[in-house]
Amino acid sequence: LITEPYLIRPLIDMFHNSGKHFDLSKLDTKATSNQDFLKTIDGFLRNLLNRNKGKAIYIDCWATWCKACTKEMPKSKELIHKYKEKDVAFVFINIDSQKKTFRAMLDKLNIDAQHYYLTKEQSIAFREKFKIVGIPYYILIDKAGKISEKGNHLRPIIAASKIEALLK
Repeated sequence: LITEPYLIRPLIDMFHNSGKHFDLSKLDTKATSNQDFLKTIDGFLRNLLNRNKGKAIYIDCWATWCKACTKEMPKSKELIHKYKEKDVAFVFINIDSQKKTFRAMLDKLNIDAQHYYLTKEQSIAFREKFKIVGIPYYILIDKAGKISEKGNHLRPIIAASKIEALLK
């Protein structure tokens, strides 16, 4: 619709510059696609454990529309910073969300951790496997790969002491 050359060039430049900011290939390195894993939740979990072998794992299950989930994110960032040099992996599993919204939210939150997006079908299977009825929901896995604790109560402030115990 815009035909004036003096308007077109700046708009094209702005478009290209914003494209660099939202480069999806950059996001994909930060947010691992569920395509990297097997099609089943068990396969996903096996690969997750293999990737983080010998580490305690703190899993945060969240959704883009969940206010309680996003409210905890700054506390999660503090927890990640606290255990930066320790054998702890921080994993964020996004369920029940739109992929486009997930990508935008991930860029906004800027949390340096492992991020996974689950499709609607995968979200249902994941919820069933862990009997998740509400989010945020957390799973704490010990260094041997066994679930130590899970539930809505394991918010970052409570998880800190539990992670500390797993590292001893």
